[in-house]
Amino acid sequence: MKHSLKPLFLFSALFILACNSNNKNGQQQDADTTAGTGTAGEAQATTAPQGQAFDINSIPVSDKDLGAFPYFSTPEGFRYQVEEDKEFHRIYHFVDNKLVPVEGRTFTAYIFHDEAKRKEFEPLLFERNYDNLIKSLGGVLVAEGHIPPSELERLGRDELYKYHGPADIWNDDVKTYVIRKPGAEIWVQTSHNTAGGSIVVSQKGEMKQTASIIRADEMKQELDSKGHIALYINFDTDKADIKSESQPVMDEIYKLLSDNGDLKISIEGHTDNTGNAAHNMELSEQRAAAVKNALTGKGIAANRLESKGLGQTQPLADNGTEDGKAKNRRVELVKK
Repeated sequence: MKHSLKPLFLFSALFILACNSNNKNGQQQDADTTAGTGTAGEAQATTAPQGQAFDINSIPVSDKDLGAFPYFSTPEGFRYQVEEDKEFHRIYHFVDNKLVPVEGRTFTAYIFHDEAKRKEFEPLLFERNYDNLIKSLGGVLVAEGHIPPSELERLGRDELYKYHGPADIWNDDVKTYVIRKPGAEIWVQTSHNTAGGSIVVSQKGEMKQTASIIRADEMKQELDSKGHIALYINFDTDKADIKSESQPVMDEIYKLLSDNGDLKISIEGHTDNTGNAAHNMELSEQRAAAVKNALTGKGIAANRLESKGLGQTQPLADNGTEDGKAKNRRVELVKK
């Protein structure tokens, strides 16, 4: 039996619910029977105060055992479809009437009924199972409802298609929960319509750096042989603030310029094609200028440096793939 996905879920989200592989069903049944009576998690808030700005520190730290990521199974009679488990990704979660990015490990999935066990998708059963279970684990409902059109327009479809969960955020209501553990921040979103549901779990965390930096002498060789070199400097999302993890790269550029006093370079910012071209041009200019300012701030003469942005106009790779987009988001040093 085929299901109608409507644009079914272009962004909802899953959340975490603790269950080891050997006891997932048992824990879920416990949640179903206890959450309705108030015996589970009585000492912890289960709904954020209304009318107040969201503060992550207001969420009680849970002492419940969540098991292994992504922490839980589907309710009995339901099944996952199109699961994605990503080591490091970004998902936009709905809170304070806006969409905020959460980066870290993510799990996303559509959820439908199992035809062999259930005749049709039952929205209330789906919603109530997850609501009960999340709250029994110390989770707090921090937002629910329809995402304002202004928020969708602000981010744009390109950005949301890239960093959505499986939910139709243009049409469906969503529920957002947060579970705090010692040293961990876990965001969960669920959404559903009459045909099926979706779930996303985002465990906030830093990316594990595996690529090594290019040393100053290697930069010099590349500039001498090719006249330019592409470097990957990380910035805050949609901003020109250089992330601390990119400081080693900045140190090597500084060393390159310090060791070669006659060298003059142009610092050129590039983006992928996500979002608005004019905005990308402006952002690339700001990021190139940020690199220049960081170097002059350490004592490199300003007349040895110039900066400019080229936006999405000179891609190195295919913007149709995630790897290609990552290669296109770069800063190039060009020998003058």
